[in-house]
Amino acid sequence: MGFSHLRVIRGVVFGIALVLTARSMAVAQNYEWLNPQSGAYYDPANWWSLADGTSTVVPGPADSAFFSLNQSSPHTVAFSGNALLDSLMVRNDQVAFDLGGHALTLSRATDYLASLVIGESNGQRGDLHLANGILESQISTIGYLQGSVGNVSVDGAQWINHRLMQVGSSGEGSLTISSGGYVESNRAIVGYRYGLPQPWEVEQQTSSSRIYSLDYITWAGNFASNPQPPPPPPSRRDDVADASSVATVTVDGATSTWNVKNNLYVGPRHAWEYDSYKSVVELTNGGQLNVGRELQFSSRLGVLDTRGGRAVVGDADPTFDQTGTLYVGRGGTLSGVGYVDGDVVVAGGTVAVGREPKTAVDNEPLVISGDLTLSADSLLSLDILPRYHDQLVDGVQIGGIANLAGTLQIDVAERFSTETHLPLELNLELGSELTLLEFAGYTGQFDDVIISGWESDDRRLLPVYHDDNLSLVMSTLIDGDANGDNLVDGRDFVAWASAFGAADVERFDPYSVPYPDDGDYNGDGVIDGQDYAVWEEILDQYSIPPVPNVTMGAAGGDFNHDGVVDGNDYLIWASNFNAPGAEIPGSAAVSAATPEPAAALLLAVGVGIVTVSRRRR
Repeated sequence: MGFSHLRVIRGVVFGIALVLTARSMAVAQNYEWLNPQSGAYYDPANWWSLADGTSTVVPGPADSAFFSLNQSSPHTVAFSGNALLDSLMVRNDQVAFDLGGHALTLSRATDYLASLVIGESNGQRGDLHLANGILESQISTIGYLQGSVGNVSVDGAQWINHRLMQVGSSGEGSLTISSGGYVESNRAIVGYRYGLPQPWEVEQQTSSSRIYSLDYITWAGNFASNPQPPPPPPSRRDDVADASSVATVTVDGATSTWNVKNNLYVGPRHAWEYDSYKSVVELTNGGQLNVGRELQFSSRLGVLDTRGGRAVVGDADPTFDQTGTLYVGRGGTLSGVGYVDGDVVVAGGTVAVGREPKTAVDNEPLVISGDLTLSADSLLSLDILPRYHDQLVDGVQIGGIANLAGTLQIDVAERFSTETHLPLELNLELGSELTLLEFAGYTGQFDDVIISGWESDDRRLLPVYHDDNLSLVMSTLIDGDANGDNLVDGRDFVAWASAFGAADVERFDPYSVPYPDDGDYNGDGVIDGQDYAVWEEILDQYSIPPVPNVTMGAAGGDFNHDGVVDGNDYLIWASNFNAPGAEIPGSAAVSAATPEPAAALLLAVGVGIVTVSRRRR
């Protein structure tokens, strides 16, 4: 090869390099739409450069397009081919895109910079109507800053958002999908921020720990693994960010779909004031919502209304087609605290009720207006949050029937005192109850109940099913142990006996009848069938009512926690009589002087008095 040929090749390579360099050095331009009437996207006369105010050039792939004509009526932009932009912003305008069967692609993929913004600043309203084509974007925000309003309607078109979509970031935002429209996003937030409390920050070495404090502290960072007492926190800060968002997503029509491939968050992340529901996802006329992994209510200001359509989280069951239902399949999770207007069916999925971070001043339930149905392979997870003098329960309020099955997981959260900086204990008296689920009625029971984050040497937490609620009761460690001394003896019999039978307060004077605290009614030093005979005479003569202020549950003789003190509870006590427990000082003499109930007595009580019962009030 001669030198002349080499020069030619080098010249070509150099020329290509110059072209590539020129392209890479091209400065992105901002162009604004000029035509207040309808016009063609590819007509240069409809655009002008914000840089010099004179150039009329159609924006290119590296450029940004702005619509800010403050129109009172919408104008249409017609596309005659595919278009590529870096970003698009409808600041203060009403514009309709007739894509003409083509695609508009917004390529900006920088973190925290949106490729599509509808409604940017305070006082601005941006409306975008999509029809007859495809819009592709990366990060999108509808209603960006406080005081802004953004509205997007997808009418028979497609909108593919490859990363995060925010409807109502700090302003007001709405998204309407209709006439067979399809919207897809990797993640989505409906109602981003409302009344955000400013956190305290405490530094330990290089780790930052946030303190969310009402009457407790939640530690994070290095404190979470090494909770050494920090310096005293500052006084409570009541300053609240002024940003608030109102967000609505409507999916209308049987062929209209919103598909969120991973997580959908509904409701502002921090709800400081519970004045109204601020974030709503509504399915109407058969509209469909699909969520790939998790639907999370970030606060009780989030609402999902499925009455006119269907929502699926996780794997769908192709045979399930029930309008007005949220279906949580395998691999799917419904979490947080919010409001579901409709039925909820959990078929192999998870319902995890709770707040993060746990900063609320009152109980926050997950509210379901209809029925809740749990399959045998489903999981319901609830939080108990200790405080100084009580505890909060993030439970479930069910307006209809609770069809129970599967596993109930109860987590007692770790929280720290602002005074001692030590963990707060679960503050429950023996026999007291915490309501976990409220319902109009129920069928079935949980197959397994798991309680984590709490341990005790002489107490246990037991689920108790009532007609209208499922509660957790603080009970003794051994069945039949009413006074919590880890022994089943005559003293526990007294608790049962005193609560047995119908109450007749006018005829009964608890101080005028034998009422020993150890069950030895005849005073012979032995608790046996003769004491039962004395007690039975007292029962017949005085119709013994419950002892004043006696506690519900085991402490009140209701050993099976069915709300009735009767012979069934006696059978539990008798079957556990002298059951081994922890060594309690002073209890050996009582146990030794108390023989096991005779078989005849057991039969007499089990058969004869099981029919005499009293419903606890």
